[in-house]
Amino acid sequence: MTGRARYDPIQSGLILGHGDRKAAAVGLFGSYDSLQRLSQEYAGYAEFPELVPGAIRQGNALLFPPSQRSEDWAENKQWIILFEFSQSGLERAEQQARQTGVAGSGGSGARQLSRPVLPEKGGMGSGHKMANPS
Repeated sequence: MTGRARYDPIQSGLILGHGDRKAAAVGLFGSYDSLQRLSQEYAGYAEFPELVPGAIRQGNALLFPPSQRSEDWAENKQWIILFEFSQSGLERAEQQARQTGVAGSGGSGARQLSRPVLPEKGGMGSGHKMANPS
């Protein structure tokens, strides 16, 4: 990655940064239901966050409604979850992800995260280039 995107804390729906307490800030975009499930599974490994105005505390995570980040109706569909992990908490969360198969090696028994199906190359007209045409 080069240019400004190299330093952007938001890449491909993942938010990475640091908190005020020497903690790693990790966030994701998603539906309310999917982020609530993530909170139930991983908030126990996170630090107790400071409440930010407009955020909803979900265990040791913060949920931000779509209206908190944009008034644009086209961007106003996904929620954000934000965790603050200490080094040991992040290591425990990683271990949990490996045990449940989410961060596994991709073997046949590993559970995979869902991802949207991308349109076929060239399926949106010849002038459109996809941002991530893999």
